[in-house]
Amino acid sequence: NVAKTKFKRAKVHCSLVSQDKISNMTVERTWACKCGEIKVKLTGEPILSFRCHCHSCVGAAQFIEEKTNKSGIPIIHENGGGVCACPYAASQLEFLSELSSSDGTSKLKFVRVGDKGKALRSYTTCCGTQMTNFILPGLIVFNQNGIKNADGSSFESAKPVLNIEAYHAFDPSTVPEPKHATHPVHWNLLFFLPVVNPFEKHKHKELFPKDSETEVVPITWDDNKKLRRKRVHILRKVL
Repeated sequence: NVAKTKFKRAKVHCSLVSQDKISNMTVERTWACKCGEIKVKLTGEPILSFRCHCHSCVGAAQFIEEKTNKSGIPIIHENGGGVCACPYAASQLEFLSELSSSDGTSKLKFVRVGDKGKALRSYTTCCGTQMTNFILPGLIVFNQNGIKNADGSSFESAKPVLNIEAYHAFDPSTVPEPKHATHPVHWNLLFFLPVVNPFEKHKHKELFPKDSETEVVPITWDDNKKLRRKRVHILRKVL
């Protein structure tokens, strides 16, 4: 009888886990720019939800805001700063809008930080909403503030959102809790898997323009040793 009871409990647990996995994969949300010209269907839960405070992410977001006069949906969090980011594997998204106009020009503009920058960020030409904070083969990091649930409500993570890269923030002392000096080590694996997956990394080639078709965000911040030592001193007090 005891063995039968344990078996039934295990069977119920497995059933619940399976249902949760199926439920997660059938969750559908929509990312849309402010004017609704560009829409993307997102299937399943995002890999993570976080706010990045590093120079590159915040600097690129500020550059786009200046270019567009802050006309789109903001990506920088209004309370404590940091870029609101939700990464998805390439297979989780489907564009519901054409990304090119009738004359063949792209409805997206792309930026990279510095002349040697590899990671791309994108924003819409229609209303100036930053769509992505990071684009890699197989991995697309969306502006969380543009994601809507099926009922039209704004997407909010069920778990506390971690503020990362406090060490590389313009002002580390202003990064709110919960926070991490860089980022959790196991996140590297979460990001690495979609990037190396051959079934993921060849999707959505329209998100990878030539270098000549991207704008360069000038690196105006100074990362000299004196400033780095100052950040370390501050972090020892606030982290």
